Amino acid sequence: MSFYATLHNSFFMLFNMCEFILFTTFMTCILLTLLYDSLKTKIIWTGILVIVLFGCVTLSQVLSYIDFDVLVVFLSMMVLSKTLSYSKFPDYLATRIVSRVKNASTAMIIISLFTGILSIFIIDVASVLVMSSVAFTVCRRCNINPVPLLFGIILMANLGGAATMVSYPATLVFTRLAGLKFMDYFIIDGKPGMFFAIQISFLCSVPLLYMYYKKYDHPLLKVDPEECISWVPVTLTAAMIVSLTVASYLLNDKQYVSSFICSSYALTSYGWYLLNSRDRDYVEFFRGLDLHTGLFLAGILVLVGSLGHSNLVEYAAKYFIAIFGSAPYHSFAGIIMISLVISAFILNIPYIAAMLPVTELIAWQTASNQTPLLFGLLLGGTVGGNITPFGASSNVVVIGLLKKKGYETRFFDFLRIGLAHAILTTIVGGAYIWFIMN
Repeated sequence: MSFYATLHNSFFMLFNMCEFILFTTFMTCILLTLLYDSLKTKIIWTGILVIVLFGCVTLSQVLSYIDFDVLVVFLSMMVLSKTLSYSKFPDYLATRIVSRVKNASTAMIIISLFTGILSIFIIDVASVLVMSSVAFTVCRRCNINPVPLLFGIILMANLGGAATMVSYPATLVFTRLAGLKFMDYFIIDGKPGMFFAIQISFLCSVPLLYMYYKKYDHPLLKVDPEECISWVPVTLTAAMIVSLTVASYLLNDKQYVSSFICSSYALTSYGWYLLNSRDRDYVEFFRGLDLHTGLFLAGILVLVGSLGHSNLVEYAAKYFIAIFGSAPYHSFAGIIMISLVISAFILNIPYIAAMLPVTELIAWQTASNQTPLLFGLLLGGTVGGNITPFGASSNVVVIGLLKKKGYETRFFDFLRIGLAHAILTTIVGGAYIWFIMN
């Protein structure tokens, strides 16, 4: 059957009223979140109210679609990230490293790479906030514009977020919906996993960062190392990573094991904060947590769960195969390309969540290995956020910081480095996924 015949037939099949309402509501919510990012949580839950009122889903189904394991892990990681930032350990380590180099461009590369490594283990927004303070200090000492360095921090933070399941809301949702375990990012099907693809992409980013920063060859004035308040939060974070690794092997990541482990360390970390914080401002501590994103994640899980129980996933898979063909490599390349483009303009969480069941169906219908297609989706969805200044949450946060401090940020300045980095890391990461993980 030709592509146009498939398109024609599928279009008229969409006149199932509930499926039409689900599709229209989902697309409307996505477009509105693009236009009104600050209202994204209210928009998503308004959409859920619409599909409930129209009888497309019941309240019991809404509750069943919410994965509380995901939400607990996300909230726990925010608490750990907050206490880690409070301990000044990231600042301590970054300034120690920077104090050993002689020129600004080298320091800028190190700060960017360190941000990427940090974002492997803590929430991406927390990592860019921590490293932004270091970046502003270095740039002020060298009397250089901090905008390029902050752009580099954004790129590496978003890239690092795809390395593990705990550091990025999109990877957390991806991991749960794909039925993956913590250790699957390191070893999957007996082969090196996504973690190593990201490390190689880090290394390949160095020449690009060097070209971007090379004009800032100013001598680096002495940067006084920050003092680390306590090693307790970083010790707890490391212990949590080890515990998740052991649980993946011994308990096969049974339901609620991850959330129990993460919440236990988060509560311990919060207990440390209460004992060591001078002001003990409990309200301010929780106000600093991104609770809105937690509610947003819950809403996305409900909308995507509703879509998954309709025929819309099958229609999307048919369209995809009609356009790209049934060859496994064509499917892989198509998923990455579509993910790059779409994630440059809309938040990657709803896109990845909605596209994941479609990707699984494409793999089944084309007799393709599911692993490279799924991680191709994650790679494209993550790196695509680096193309535009509004492609990811960390982008918006850093651009906001720069504007508050009076620095001008131009769309095409970000696009130039962001697109170059996205193309480079997609080629490197995509080649790794296809040839090593396939």
